Amino acid sequence: MYKLICKKIGFDCDFIVHNNDQKTLANDFEKHVRISHRRDYPKKDIFDFIAIQNTSLDNLESIKNEKSTCVDSCESFRLDKWRIGHRNFP
Repeated sequence: MYKLICKKIGFDCDFIVHNNDQKTLANDFEKHVRISHRRDYPKKDIFDFIAIQNTSLDNLESIKNEKSTCVDSCESFRLDKWRIGHRNFP
């Protein structure tokens, strides 16, 4: 599933389009940009937008799936430092 978000390209717009086919996604997005924003982008640029946004989404998904070790290791430090009655500033 490919996804294009208009706001990530720099427009103040909440348009999001999803599709399994890149060509259909590019055509839908090109129509939206031409009608709503009165801009023309070459197909190559739209395919670049698709590639950039979807690789960043894949990276975010992989980061979300990884377990964070800092939460466990930092929790005890946080509890020791911020006690009631403890001087919490230099």
